[in-house]
Amino acid sequence: KTTIKVPFMKAVHTLKYAESMELKSCLLRMPYIGGKFAMYIVLPFDKNGLNNVIATLNPDKLRTLIPKMEDVPVQITLPKFHFEFAASLAPVLQQLGITDMFNSKADLTEIAEGPKELVVSNVIQKAGINVNEQGSTAYATTVVDLTSKFGEHTVEFNATHPFLFFIEDETTNTVVFVGRVVDPTGVGKPQVQAAVPPQVYVNGDENLRNDGTHPSLLDQQTFSYFDIELAQSLNHFENVNWVASPSSIKTILGLVLEGASGATLQQLCNMLRLPSNKTLAQDRLRSFQAELQKASKNAVMKSTSRILIQKDSDVKPNYKTIASEKYGVNIEMADFTAPVEVSKQINTWVNSLTQGLIPELLDPGLISTNTSLVFLNAIFFKGEWKVQFDPAASHLSCFYTKANECKKTEFMKTMGFFKYGYVVSLGARIIELQYSDPRYSMVILLPLERDGLQQTIRNLPFNSVLPILQNLPFSEISVTLPKFTIEYFVDLVPLLKKLGAVDMFTEKANLEEMLPPNKKTSISSIIHKAKIIVNEKGTVATGASAVLAETLMSRQVVQFRADHPFLFFIRDTHTGFLFEGVYSSPFASTGQPEKFNSATPLRMGHNDSGKPSTAQNMAYPRLPIRNKIQNKRL
Repeated sequence: KTTIKVPFMKAVHTLKYAESMELKSCLLRMPYIGGKFAMYIVLPFDKNGLNNVIATLNPDKLRTLIPKMEDVPVQITLPKFHFEFAASLAPVLQQLGITDMFNSKADLTEIAEGPKELVVSNVIQKAGINVNEQGSTAYATTVVDLTSKFGEHTVEFNATHPFLFFIEDETTNTVVFVGRVVDPTGVGKPQVQAAVPPQVYVNGDENLRNDGTHPSLLDQQTFSYFDIELAQSLNHFENVNWVASPSSIKTILGLVLEGASGATLQQLCNMLRLPSNKTLAQDRLRSFQAELQKASKNAVMKSTSRILIQKDSDVKPNYKTIASEKYGVNIEMADFTAPVEVSKQINTWVNSLTQGLIPELLDPGLISTNTSLVFLNAIFFKGEWKVQFDPAASHLSCFYTKANECKKTEFMKTMGFFKYGYVVSLGARIIELQYSDPRYSMVILLPLERDGLQQTIRNLPFNSVLPILQNLPFSEISVTLPKFTIEYFVDLVPLLKKLGAVDMFTEKANLEEMLPPNKKTSISSIIHKAKIIVNEKGTVATGASAVLAETLMSRQVVQFRADHPFLFFIRDTHTGFLFEGVYSSPFASTGQPEKFNSATPLRMGHNDSGKPSTAQNMAYPRLPIRNKIQNKRL
């Protein structure tokens, strides 16, 4: 009933909102950038009604209410607040039925053994939260900070030092091309992007053995992690430009996986982050292939595979059916005792598919009399920019291959609205340049430091790029980008061995689902060659950014003014609520802990002094009130 002057925050957003007559409260969901976390606020209708709401609230009521929430424009008025709270959870846990671990019945032998049996005397929790315009700070968190300056002065995006780029198929969240530019040495003809045919050679002089399975616990959603590991591995080879196609490589490895069993199969599943169950892994790969083959309206995207088999050999009928129906692959006879003719046949096919950009893939010396199978895949992409680069604005300028080493390079310029942000934990700015078909885009990570690319790439596994892209805001950006052409050739066998796929290259290879039992085989080479050309060619965007105000104007804005005590949750949509709490007074910033038993035989979360450890106060993901973006990992 006491009125206290406190600072408030205001914003208008379309958010999930619901009202409950049973709880006599309204419920608001405020998502954090990244899509994984959200804060829920339960606000009683009555200024003095919080205690009644807490007494009435239970998990079932909340679970019933959350699906009923609807997107509505909400004018939010929320106080800034910060407080800490410490408590002994032992009485609470005992009330909930967890009693044995606090008395002589405790069995904690899996933790430690000694002359005295362990019991838990107390469970101590200390939590803190700080909520302001930028979002929430919660203890024991780490942060990825993306800063966008939408609405301020035009941001300059000058790619004048080494950077990493991706071309992504957004319908599959798959990276079609990934590469690095450290020295744009050549311009080439004004052609557009291309290429990538890796291939696998299978020799017929190896022993076949089934070593059992090694189950993978990784989910299908992590399928793109292989792309990042590939980029890291290629980056270790030389300090030069490189380009590769994860999609092409995964297509080839998918064809091998379809014929693999035992440890060979499990190693492939683990490396590609596929389920250890082969049926589930096949479903994921085949869905990937189906999406990859879908036609594009405004871009040229072709992925084609072939399998060549020694003319006196054969492939199992079931594998032929899978290759044909699921991958669109024809299995053809070849005479590997005539390597010049076979390599000429392969190179002609690759040259045709890549429209002359890769005229030669295979040297005849790579084919031996022991070769029995050759897997081939070629991928070709040609796309025009959605926002056009002006040829008249092209100019020579410095590209810094090292911190202070200038190399004159031809640059192109454009200005438009692009998804853009800054990732603190990568030390890099990120921008997404779309092609005329919105299915495809180029993503560029530009380190802040001229010599910062190695560190940015090292940090990629800890910062998932796809969720970042999904939440980047549009900003008006002036883009300066070098024209560049990259052609890169690599044998992937050492790289794939390092990533865990070992057996398929040794006498332990198990490819029994592909070849008859009497045909013992292993893979000798996986050759990958890629080329990309980037220049000004593109398309002018029309009417891309004029749709927002209509929904807000057509519906009544809900007033959400949290100016009296309320209950809040911070929820992980994958696991449940991460934090929950009550805010009842701005000036009661610190809750006093209960007195703890000093004679504690077992303490969870302690430092060397035996005192409860204090977590670092680090920034928590911010609310979308300003154009600042954060993701967090616990």
